[in-house]
Amino acid sequence: MNLSGRFDYLVIGKGLIGSAAARHLSARASSVAIIGPDEPVKRDISYQEIAL
Repeated sequence: MNLSGRFDYLVIGKGLIGSAAARHLSARASSVAIIGPDEPVKRDISYQEIAL
């Protein structure tokens, strides 16, 4: 895919709503671009048990 071209729609936001909007638009439009930050990197966090 050539990203330097033009798109019929540009969706800003790759979250739940933006992804759903882009999916529905792509069924009707010939080209849809979706931009936004990537998902956060999962970190291996260990929690210590707290005695109450």
